[in-house]
Amino acid sequence: MQKTGKILQMAYVVDDLETAARNWVEMTGSGPMFIGVDFPIINRRYRGEPTEVELSLALGFSDGLCIEYIYQKNDVPSIYNDRPLIKPIGFHHWGIMTRDLEAAVADWQAKGCEKAFEGEVGVGGRFVYMDTVAKLGGMIELIEVNQKVEDFFAFLEQSAVDWDGTDPVRYL
Repeated sequence: MQKTGKILQMAYVVDDLETAARNWVEMTGSGPMFIGVDFPIINRRYRGEPTEVELSLALGFSDGLCIEYIYQKNDVPSIYNDRPLIKPIGFHHWGIMTRDLEAAVADWQAKGCEKAFEGEVGVGGRFVYMDTVAKLGGMIELIEVNQKVEDFFAFLEQSAVDWDGTDPVRYL
């Protein structure tokens, strides 16, 4: 897995999660992709305010790089629908692992970037999206590393290393 502070992930917003995951595997030969329907996020905040955004995700690895597809299931304001994206699939953000979330956020804020979305996944890992669209063309997601988060990404990556071509799209 990539070192902390380096790009680990490229993420895209899609309007059909399973089709995007299947297309990725078929076109690139990288797999498997794992789909998490109703991906649990708590303490969700969009631009400082509580939000009820609901998401499903597909994740998989290709030679050390995590590919993520995001499908927003409801129509509330969010970072996934607050700017025009190429449809049916559009680049959204890069993910960076960090062991010190507060310091990483402060570093990006010192560069003139604001928090756009934050929350916590079911295994206890927090994340913060920094709005870097104007400067980079996409957002930066800071992903806090703990043992469960590290184990989850290691599982995804090892699944790609060991993949024999069967079951290209799997459900978590």
